[in-house]
Amino acid sequence: MKKYMIWATVLGLGACNGGGGGDGNGGFPQMIPDANRIQPADVTSNAVITAMASEVGVDADGNRVILARNATGAIDRDGIRYIAYRLDDVDFDAIVTSGDTDDLRFTIDKNGRINGIRFDNDTHCAGDKCPAAMFNTMARVGDTNKFDFTSPNTTGTAEYISYGREMGMKYADFGTIKIDGTFNGNAYQSNTMFAGGYDVMEVDDKNIRQNVTFTGTARGTVTGANNKSIELADNAATLNFDPTNGTETIKAKFFNWYDVNVIKNDATDQINIALDQSGKTIDNDLQYANAPSANLKDGINQTGAGTETVVFETSYYGQHNNPTESTALFQYQQTAPDGKTVNAVIGFGGKN
Repeated sequence: MKKYMIWATVLGLGACNGGGGGDGNGGFPQMIPDANRIQPADVTSNAVITAMASEVGVDADGNRVILARNATGAIDRDGIRYIAYRLDDVDFDAIVTSGDTDDLRFTIDKNGRINGIRFDNDTHCAGDKCPAAMFNTMARVGDTNKFDFTSPNTTGTAEYISYGREMGMKYADFGTIKIDGTFNGNAYQSNTMFAGGYDVMEVDDKNIRQNVTFTGTARGTVTGANNKSIELADNAATLNFDPTNGTETIKAKFFNWYDVNVIKNDATDQINIALDQSGKTIDNDLQYANAPSANLKDGINQTGAGTETVVFETSYYGQHNNPTESTALFQYQQTAPDGKTVNAVIGFGGKN
């Protein structure tokens, strides 16, 4: 996913998001924002919406840096260079179009506050039901996590729900955009999973030298036949990266659906999905007609089980190439030869 960057000023964010100031960050002094550029009220407002906490660190050149949501450019104070990033540099991956990801970005006002969300134009989707066309204007409702949207054929409200915030994640976030509106006069509802993290805190998996397991939360939605739908949650899910054989494994157990075990071989890009319903009663409309095929690829696969659509993306975050947080997006949709379709979309966030 390799996306997105938010920085959060120390002042005002610690109480809101669990971020720390001077004593909690290696003894570095707190940054006192310029009141003409960064207002504490703006910081609080932005902190409500997303997960990332405030932190002071040292960049590769030995300069002290501050993660600042509202500041822009570089700030020099007492000879120390602080680097700040803008909220409009933030870029999430979101599963809107089956089998692919779309970019979800904040828009900000002149004071650096979040005032909207947009889906960037994509190349794989055409027509007026593409995200960029449907939600070309999403304006924030006051200081809430809700956004009103209007476009030629759709209107309604989108709510940004951060599960990373609930977990106290610092460098990443994942969650749901819950959409409730109308499309061409008909009721339209959907849950769009998103995930990502600070660009500058992202750790390339080629730089991860040892086996690492992240424990956290998996959340998602399953839709099936006869308009059946359920929400999924596991607060003890895991994501493992093993550099010795180049595999990534996500495991989640859902009380109301399958236990899920997904393994991706980074060298071959092959994905294998195991679903276990032992001891569970799952609504038949939400069960796949066939077991997932072996060695699937990201995207659409035509197999003996029908049409199998898969997305499995991961990202790792931390300081000095030390991954301390991770996110993942996973989708498995199966349309059996008889036409039965079941679609699961799951997001993950974890810490080690």
